Amino acid sequence: MKTALYKIVHIIDNLNLGGAETLLFSTIKRLPQFEHHIIILTPRIQIVGIEKFAQIHCLYHYGWFNTLRTCKKIKRVVAELNPYIVHSHLFLSSFLTRFALGTQYRLAYSIHNLYGATIFTKPHTRLIERMTFNQEHQLIAVSNYVLENYKKVVTNCKKGKVLYNFIDDVFIDNEEIKKRTSAASLQKWVAVGSLKSQKNYLQILSLFQTLYNSSTEKHKLSLDIYGDGALREELEIKIKSLALPIYLKGNVNGIETVLSQYDAYISASLYEGYGIAPMEALAIGLPVFLSNIPVYKEIYSNYAFFFNLEKESDVTFKKSCEVYLSMSFKEKTTLLKQSQEYAAIIANGNSYIQRLLEIYQVDQKIVTKQRND
Repeated sequence: MKTALYKIVHIIDNLNLGGAETLLFSTIKRLPQFEHHIIILTPRIQIVGIEKFAQIHCLYHYGWFNTLRTCKKIKRVVAELNPYIVHSHLFLSSFLTRFALGTQYRLAYSIHNLYGATIFTKPHTRLIERMTFNQEHQLIAVSNYVLENYKKVVTNCKKGKVLYNFIDDVFIDNEEIKKRTSAASLQKWVAVGSLKSQKNYLQILSLFQTLYNSSTEKHKLSLDIYGDGALREELEIKIKSLALPIYLKGNVNGIETVLSQYDAYISASLYEGYGIAPMEALAIGLPVFLSNIPVYKEIYSNYAFFFNLEKESDVTFKKSCEVYLSMSFKEKTTLLKQSQEYAAIIANGNSYIQRLLEIYQVDQKIVTKQRND
């Protein structure tokens, strides 16, 4: 058995099926030549099989009153492991890690969402962030907008790295997906994401209702929503009252095979850090209809159809649909191929890992040699 040249300690709140957690698992699987340890604050593990790729250490942190005790635990566990680098994710884990370790270790921390719209709406969290920020720590943001938004709160942050998320190879290398032809119509719609207020599903229902009411072929229209969360009951009640062909599908494995069954993807998010689901839809070859939030504009500007979030959202959504439908078959096919090529470049896993290792300041020649040995 080979001895790992580099040891990495990852620190995250838990291992539920969230975006940051899934990305961490995907990253670890792409770095088998490293020795990975994951410190979690609470013992919630939904990611199946992650124990095969990393040793997990739970701190049993259950509230702010545990802060000092948890920081001591972090300091003790990290000292015992003596890693090459510590990489924390999400606000609470990053705060505790920076507070516990200071500049004793090489430390990176990732921001996966728009803190200005979530965490930093509370004054005490802004104060905590400013107090524990250190220029020697390596900040990694999932988009330029997220980084600039962070700098508005932590004004002494003069630098940071932007590292776009990546999608699974199955979305890029699948030959059946590459053979997909563009959708002639927009009948079978799909949305993907946790059932929470950020995803703005109530507006999606309203937009679909507008599309349905104006359609001459209502029997062909449908909207399936994949994901689960706190708003499920509320959405079920609303869907029942609308009496429309909208279905909550819950969580599903193999979303790439599911997406290929649809004609169009929609997201009306109020804010995002990056938005991985639209990228997966692009890679599949779906026309993507998105709310005109800054992050979506940054990442998907030339490959998506946008509608307004606030003023005349139904009008602008309907217009974006008409733009797509007015395109010729050749234009649609060209867009499909360009979207797939874009997704394969911008969300490529190998490129992501190469960039991450640069941020870690890892000697990639040594890593490549060990991989080949």
